[in-house]
Amino acid sequence: MNSSDFGRVEAWLYSIPRLQIAIENLNLELDKLDTRAASPPRWMSNPDAVPSTGCDVDSRQAKWMEFMDEYELRRQEIERKLEDRRRQIRCFDRVMDMLREESALYSQLVRKKYLEKIKPDKKIWEHHLYVGKTKFYEMRIYVVEAFFECLPGQFPEKERTKRELKSV
Repeated sequence: MNSSDFGRVEAWLYSIPRLQIAIENLNLELDKLDTRAASPPRWMSNPDAVPSTGCDVDSRQAKWMEFMDEYELRRQEIERKLEDRRRQIRCFDRVMDMLREESALYSQLVRKKYLEKIKPDKKIWEHHLYVGKTKFYEMRIYVVEAFFECLPGQFPEKERTKRELKSV
């Protein structure tokens, strides 16, 4: 694992609280979409009716029909985004369970550093984990590597450049 991979994993860990908020917002968006689809405007007597020749379609009715045409596609898109974010949270939770079984300090480190975003790091190792600086950074490396190794689909290895291959 190189420094670029390390940074990608840390960025993902910092984004976990945002994923949880995104899930809530996508659920609200889905509810809003379903509510709108389930309650056609009162001014439409028959939303399935086709206008007769020579009549202009009310622009409100045209917008409603356009919405209904796009409804199913939009709903599928929201559900896909929702499932993707839920999958990421499930993956995060599984790795956290594994880390917790190994040592409660590992999961505490993740919680304090990446979820609660306590700064500076010194505050975490002195007031929450009660370990030294060296131990804290060893644990941090171990935790980030654990996420990298346990979630290969989340962090696909980028193709190595010729310069990186020469240095190996």
